Formats: sequence, structure tokens, C-alpha cells
Amino acid sequence: MYLSNKELSKAIQNDLKAAGVPRAAYSIRVKNAGYSTSITIEVKDLSIRLEKVEKIANKRESIRYDEYCQEILEGGNTFVNVRYDYDALDAARASFMEKAKELTNNPPAKYSGVTIAEKGKRRLVFMYDGPGHVQNSLVVFDDKGRSMDYGRYAAYNEYVISEGMAIFSATGRLN
Repeated sequence: MYLSNKELSKAIQNDLKAAGVPRAAYSIRVKNAGYSTSITIEVKDLSIRLEKVEKIANKRESIRYDEYCQEILEGGNTFVNVRYDYDALDAARASFMEKAKELTNNPPAKYSGVTIAEKGKRRLVFMYDGPGHVQNSLVVFDDKGRSMDYGRYAAYNEYVISEGMAIFSATGRLN
């Protein structure tokens, strides 16, 4: 069934409301993108997990692929993009910038990890492979040392490290 952009926006808002996500916690934009539709949801409240909003919004995503080469076909697609609001993330990141700068200026020993934050039974660990190295990352571990379900975050500079710390402090996760 075809929905106009306005109807599609309202349908997603109703789905999010049913899942307990308050309307003030996000903004939604539905617009035409060529012959396709683009849905962008910016979450303003960092305590709301992107994964939860994505799961709801992705029910409305529809992407058609060529059967032979798997390229996305032109037109008739609905793309969904869910992200944290830049201003909300930037404001939250500011309080962690000093710690992030300290980590990048005085990193731990190469190929080691250091706990930089804790929330409940989870801890955020900065895994260091070398200066500016793309493998530097933030990883969340639980009290049993498991990390698979809590997310991993690239940590190649102080901005990304402080962003990961802000998300972790709000959710106890990185995803």
C-alpha cells in the first residue's frame, strides 16, 4: 500500500509512540529523493538506543535489488537513516573531551586496553593499537568479560572517543 510522505511520517511516529519513545525525543523527516523516499530520524535523547528506533523504522524500509548483480534499482525504494542529533551529541561530548584528549596525548601501552568509564556492571575499555591507528576502539565489557552484544566504536581521535563516552554514559552501551 502506498503512503504519502506525511502519512509515512505519522505511521512511524505512531509506531515509536507505541514502543514508548516520546515525541520530543526525536525529529523525523520524510522526503522524496529522486524517485525514491528518504526517511531520516534524529534522536535527541542519548538515553534512547538507536538500535531500538532503527528496529521500528526499518519496518518501513524497502530496497529493491537487481536479481543478477545485486545493485540497488533506481526508484520505488524507501531508505531509512537513524542517527543521534548532532547538537545533542556535541553537547554531551563536551564533558568528556578532557579525558579523551588525555587518552590521545598520553595513550596506554601499545596493544593494551584501559578502562575509562563504568556504568553498572559494564565498563568501557579503550583498546589501543597505536597513534591514529584505525584499530583503536572503545569496547563495552560486562562483569563476565563478554563484549559481543554491547557494541564497538572506532576511537581514532579525541572527538570520536568523547562521543563514544557520551553514548556509553547515557545507555551503558555503544549501539
